[in-house]
Amino acid sequence: MSLTFYEVLCSLEYSQKTGFFYFTDTPLCNAIGWYADFCKYFTIILIIVILDISTIWRVRSINRKILTSVDMQSTERTSTREINFLKQTISQGFIFALELVSYFILPAHLSNKWAIFFSTSFAWVSVHALDGIIIMIFNPEFKKYLFSCGQVHTHSVTHPSFTQTQGQERLSSSKF
Repeated sequence: MSLTFYEVLCSLEYSQKTGFFYFTDTPLCNAIGWYADFCKYFTIILIIVILDISTIWRVRSINRKILTSVDMQSTERTSTREINFLKQTISQGFIFALELVSYFILPAHLSNKWAIFFSTSFAWVSVHALDGIIIMIFNPEFKKYLFSCGQVHTHSVTHPSFTQTQGQERLSSSKF
């Protein structure tokens, strides 16, 4: 479908005045650009945010049922991780939705070449850069790994059923 829409029916045209690519200016191409690009991607973003929020809600309700068998520190870590994931999802959904509005709606109301550039091309690049920054902000373990130059840190765990010899054999055969 996309090949038919974008290569046959509605090709991109470059405007020297604004420095921006536009779909061929016909009612069909305007509808395709609006519904096949903006509405489709905006709907996908909303569905992802709704699914993520409902997943967090479901996990939290299950965790409340299991709370009696798990220690409090483990529960707090899980809760913090879930809240960070929810914040990350909402932040990423928000910036992608903002970029879609900036890309598809603002240029129609702008005439300055630089304003159009910043609301389209720059916004598109920025949203992808911000996506990575958001991941680092809400995932401290990823940030710690990234800034440790990829060095692997070992953590020792003692289990009562392991003897000292078994633990050493297992560690020596493991790369991590």
